[in-house]
Amino acid sequence: MAQHTAAAEDGRATSVAVQKPAAVPVWLAPERFEAADFSPDVCVADLRRYVHLPTVKAELQTFLLHLKNKLVEAINEDFGDYIALSSRLTGLEGAVVRMRQPLVDIQVKLCAVEDSVKAELQELQQGLQRRQDAVAARSTLELMQEVAASTGKVEKLLQEVGQQQTAALSRTAATGAARATAESSNGISSSSNEQLDNHCRILERVAGEAARLLYLAERGKQLAFVKTLERRVMGCRMNLDKQLQAALLAALRAHNWSAAVHCLRGYLELGEPGRAEEGLRAGLVGPLVADIVTQVKRQSTAAAGGGQRDSSSSALAQVVDQVLARLRSEAGPLLSQLCAAGSGLSGIDLLGAVLLAEVSQAVAEGMPGVFSPGNPSAFHQNYLAGQSLLDQLEGLAGSRAAVERLRGSSAAAGWAKRWNLAVYFSLVYQDIAGNFEAAAKASQLQLVEPEQQQQLGAYRLQLTISSSLWNSLQRALSPDVFLLQLADRFTKLCAQLLVRYDTWLLDVLQHSQQPPQQAAAAAGAGSPAAAGTAAGVAAG
Repeated sequence: MAQHTAAAEDGRATSVAVQKPAAVPVWLAPERFEAADFSPDVCVADLRRYVHLPTVKAELQTFLLHLKNKLVEAINEDFGDYIALSSRLTGLEGAVVRMRQPLVDIQVKLCAVEDSVKAELQELQQGLQRRQDAVAARSTLELMQEVAASTGKVEKLLQEVGQQQTAALSRTAATGAARATAESSNGISSSSNEQLDNHCRILERVAGEAARLLYLAERGKQLAFVKTLERRVMGCRMNLDKQLQAALLAALRAHNWSAAVHCLRGYLELGEPGRAEEGLRAGLVGPLVADIVTQVKRQSTAAAGGGQRDSSSSALAQVVDQVLARLRSEAGPLLSQLCAAGSGLSGIDLLGAVLLAEVSQAVAEGMPGVFSPGNPSAFHQNYLAGQSLLDQLEGLAGSRAAVERLRGSSAAAGWAKRWNLAVYFSLVYQDIAGNFEAAAKASQLQLVEPEQQQQLGAYRLQLTISSSLWNSLQRALSPDVFLLQLADRFTKLCAQLLVRYDTWLLDVLQHSQQPPQQAAAAAGAGSPAAAGTAAGVAAG
């Protein structure tokens, strides 16, 4: 009831506040005082534009007095009810006292239950923490045991593999000179191939165990016990790498592709594809490329010594064709398996890190003149042969990802850097533009012999400079000079030739429109022949 009375009083007070008395001027607008963004400064600044400040002050004081009177009237209306309110609340204090005790009892019981629940919760959390600590300690102990057991297992396997390899070599040495001679002439026997294949298969399994050992050692590298085993782990890794490399080289030299694949998979198990690529270069691609480069150099030298046409310009093309042909014939099964999309050997970059890198290194060391742009014609042929090598390597790729990998490899970037295209274009530019400029400066309106005039559609090129322009444009775009990688520069060269020809035509027309004396005087700075020609044109 008290709340209802207070609300009523507030409502009446509000209505009184918003009610504008008759004496208040129109411009005062009392409702603006109730706005949420009301600002006295803004209100006064707004009113002073059309009402004097003393007038505003007087009207506000009058309105304030009116509001106070209304407030007093509102209080006096309900003052009797306010005074009688205390008489109607008799006995309320006793009821509050009687209700307080049950509430206090309930509060005490709830606090006791809360303390009990908190104690149980704390004990449960402590138990869970002890359990987590025990699980972590058990996991650490199991990790330490697995590292120790795996280290011992890998060491034992490597020792057994080494003993088997030593025994096999001893048996091979005891077969006698006759059998050794027969095997060297007929190749490695089937029993030797089978032993090598079994040996490489065992090494692949050992590589799997070693990969697990390295994983466990990496997980526990912060443990003191694991740190004491680091030397043994590194010894196992180095020993396994040595045996894998020896087995891979032996398999490649024996053309035992199955054994070579086991070794390559072993390297992938260890996460070392780079070592596999080094083995492929040393045991297969390196000797093959070196032999081909030597043969091509010998043939080029013999051809040059015999007075034949120098074939050094096509030396790189011969190397590229022979490398890929011999690689397919000698190691076709291995090449197919390495390039296949689902062979599991995609981690090895055969095309870029092995083939392209080895060819680039061998050619740079054995035939460095191939990359020299000093002879533009030979450089052009060699560059096309180099691009042909990239195209053929991309043709061997078994997937689009392999092609992108080849294009983005460091070997492809190094191969591209060996070709100095800027110097090549500079030499070609000097040759083509120099010849045309010489023809433009030689003489004006010099005619070509009728039997030497070139036919251009329905027209014949009768001027020497026109024929020279056409020859320069044809040469700039000829297959023996033009390179797609320099298409923008050759296009610019053709445009420059046309601009130079246009400038020459304007110059000739300017001289032809002058009197003979002015034409001779203007051409006096040039050659006498040019001056005479210009004068003759003007006179004609």
